[in-house]
Amino acid sequence: MLRKCIKHEWLATARNFLPMLAFVIVLTPIFSLIMRINLDSEAMNVMNFFGPLGIFGFAVMIIGIYIATYIFVITRFYRTTATSEAYLTFTLPVSVHHILLSKWLVALFWQIISAVLAVCAILAMTFITGMLTPEDITSMIHDIFNISGWDMRFVYFVVLFVVTMIFETAFGTLEFYCAIMLGQLITQHRVLASIGFYAAIYTATQFVSILFMIPLIFMNPAANDFPLALPEATFYISIVESIILGAVCYIVSAWIMKKHLNVQ
Repeated sequence: MLRKCIKHEWLATARNFLPMLAFVIVLTPIFSLIMRINLDSEAMNVMNFFGPLGIFGFAVMIIGIYIATYIFVITRFYRTTATSEAYLTFTLPVSVHHILLSKWLVALFWQIISAVLAVCAILAMTFITGMLTPEDITSMIHDIFNISGWDMRFVYFVVLFVVTMIFETAFGTLEFYCAIMLGQLITQHRVLASIGFYAAIYTATQFVSILFMIPLIFMNPAANDFPLALPEATFYISIVESIILGAVCYIVSAWIMKKHLNVQ
């Protein structure tokens, strides 16, 4: 049943996400070409005016991917679990865990896809504008994967950074879900209550993060390890923290959905 829930959730969310992703794919070369023409133009002409607009438009687009993805994820969950649509959601012959897991996994999928697309858009922009060439990328990859201690550790550092970002994104989504479910315990002004609960959860998790990070303040890594040792330990702590706090948010959300859901 979980597979069917995921398929249904993917089809429902694709109607929002696919047009947004297509929008980015179409606009990336347009903004990049505007910047390229501006960079190649030495004389003062109309493109000197549109060049900064291309830079501004591209920056807004990249930031907009991040913001729009979270807006779609949050509003989708709220609409299908806390409004009149929830009656349809919870009349399905599936467990609360299947509903919650399907929404969470599909949301995480779209967040990862959006992040990958943003990175690809930035790379495409650097190629189109001439800031980088394929030869530059090839040379960088060769240098990074050169078999030497520091280079291989740098690769490990990058992989660890990506894994940490995935865990933090997954936990961040569960934070929103938990806040929305806690808001259902309030009879009036549930949206404001959910926002308040999210602020409280975020503040509490940041406090916990500070407590976890305090031991790192007293670390004194060797000089040759300093660029990577401290962030590496920070990533490990972030992953563990995301797993623990994410599990708490999931349990609270599932418990409210099962025992105390009060749809209006």
